[in-house]
Amino acid sequence: MSTYQEKVEQYLVSGFIRNSIDNANELLLTVIPLSIIRLIFEWYFSYDLTPTFVWIIDATQLKEMKNAEFGKAFESQKFAAFGGEWYLRVYPNGDREQGNV
Repeated sequence: MSTYQEKVEQYLVSGFIRNSIDNANELLLTVIPLSIIRLIFEWYFSYDLTPTFVWIIDATQLKEMKNAEFGKAFESQKFAAFGGEWYLRVYPNGDREQGNV
Protein backbone atom coordinates (compact mmCIF):
# COMPACT_ATOMS: atom_id res chain seq x y z
CA MET A 1 0.00 0.00 0.00
CA SER A 2 1.11 3.52 -0.71
CA THR A 3 1.68 5.95 2.10
CA TYR A 4 0.00 9.34 2.13
CA GLN A 5 3.31 10.98 1.19
CA GLU A 6 3.72 8.65 -1.82
CA LYS A 7 0.18 9.47 -2.98
CA VAL A 8 0.83 13.20 -2.70
CA GLU A 9 4.08 12.85 -4.65
CA GLN A 10 2.35 10.76 -7.31
CA TYR A 11 -0.40 13.38 -7.73
CA LEU A 12 2.18 16.17 -7.93
CA VAL A 13 4.16 14.42 -10.63
CA SER A 14 1.04 13.32 -12.52
CA GLY A 15 -0.36 16.84 -12.40
CA PHE A 16 2.88 18.37 -13.60
CA ILE A 17 3.19 15.90 -16.47
CA ARG A 18 -0.49 16.26 -17.45
CA ASN A 19 -0.17 20.06 -17.45
CA SER A 20 3.05 19.79 -19.46
CA ILE A 21 1.42 17.56 -22.08
CA ASP A 22 -1.48 20.01 -22.41
CA ASN A 23 1.06 22.78 -23.04
CA ALA A 24 3.59 20.77 -25.07
CA ASN A 25 4.88 23.78 -27.01
CA GLU A 26 5.62 25.63 -23.78
CA LEU A 27 7.27 22.54 -22.26
CA LEU A 28 10.22 22.90 -24.62
CA LEU A 29 10.83 26.36 -23.19
CA THR A 30 10.22 25.34 -19.55
CA VAL A 31 12.83 24.27 -17.04
CA ILE A 32 11.49 21.27 -15.15
CA PRO A 33 11.89 21.86 -11.41
CA LEU A 34 14.53 19.67 -9.80
CA SER A 35 12.03 18.52 -7.17
CA ILE A 36 9.77 17.09 -9.92
CA ILE A 37 12.74 15.38 -11.60
CA ARG A 38 13.73 13.78 -8.28
CA LEU A 39 10.18 12.56 -7.65
CA ILE A 40 9.96 11.07 -11.15
CA PHE A 41 13.25 9.21 -10.72
CA GLU A 42 12.36 8.00 -7.22
CA TRP A 43 8.99 6.75 -8.43
CA TYR A 44 10.34 5.18 -11.63
CA PHE A 45 13.21 3.34 -9.94
CA SER A 46 11.29 2.35 -6.80
CA TYR A 47 10.08 -0.93 -8.28
CA ASP A 48 12.03 -4.10 -8.70
CA LEU A 49 12.37 -4.25 -12.47
CA THR A 50 13.05 -7.99 -12.50
CA PRO A 51 10.29 -9.62 -10.43
CA THR A 52 10.15 -13.38 -10.39
CA PHE A 53 7.16 -15.60 -9.76
CA VAL A 54 7.18 -19.38 -9.54
CA TRP A 55 3.95 -21.35 -9.55
CA ILE A 56 4.61 -24.85 -8.26
CA ILE A 57 1.97 -27.29 -9.40
CA ASP A 58 1.91 -30.63 -7.64
CA ALA A 59 1.04 -33.92 -9.34
CA THR A 60 -2.58 -33.85 -8.17
CA GLN A 61 -3.21 -30.35 -9.49
CA LEU A 62 -1.42 -31.17 -12.75
CA LYS A 63 -3.72 -34.17 -13.21
CA GLU A 64 -6.73 -31.92 -12.51
CA MET A 65 -5.51 -29.46 -15.14
CA LYS A 66 -4.94 -32.16 -17.73
CA ASN A 67 -8.44 -33.56 -17.17
CA ALA A 68 -10.22 -30.22 -16.77
CA GLU A 69 -13.32 -29.52 -18.79
CA PHE A 70 -13.35 -26.81 -21.41
CA GLY A 71 -13.68 -23.41 -19.71
CA LYS A 72 -12.37 -24.56 -16.32
CA ALA A 73 -9.93 -22.00 -14.86
CA PHE A 74 -7.13 -22.42 -12.35
CA GLU A 75 -5.66 -19.46 -10.46
CA SER A 76 -2.29 -18.98 -8.83
CA GLN A 77 -1.76 -17.30 -5.49
CA LYS A 78 -1.37 -13.52 -5.63
CA PHE A 79 2.07 -11.99 -6.03
CA ALA A 80 3.50 -8.47 -6.12
CA ALA A 81 5.28 -7.05 -9.19
CA PHE A 82 5.76 -3.57 -10.68
CA GLY A 83 3.90 -1.92 -7.84
CA GLY A 84 0.75 -3.99 -8.25
CA GLU A 85 -0.81 -7.22 -7.08
CA TRP A 86 -1.23 -9.95 -9.71
CA TYR A 87 -2.27 -13.54 -10.17
CA LEU A 88 -2.25 -15.96 -13.09
CA ARG A 89 -5.44 -17.53 -14.43
CA VAL A 90 -5.02 -20.40 -16.85
CA TYR A 91 -7.51 -22.37 -18.90
CA PRO A 92 -5.59 -25.54 -19.75
CA ASN A 93 -8.24 -26.75 -22.19
CA GLY A 94 -9.31 -23.40 -23.59
CA ASP A 95 -11.80 -20.72 -22.65
CA ARG A 96 -13.41 -20.06 -26.04
CA GLU A 97 -14.42 -22.22 -28.94
CA GLN A 98 -12.13 -20.57 -31.46
CA GLY A 99 -8.52 -21.44 -30.79
CA ASN A 100 -9.42 -24.18 -28.32
CA VAL A 101 -6.37 -26.28 -27.43
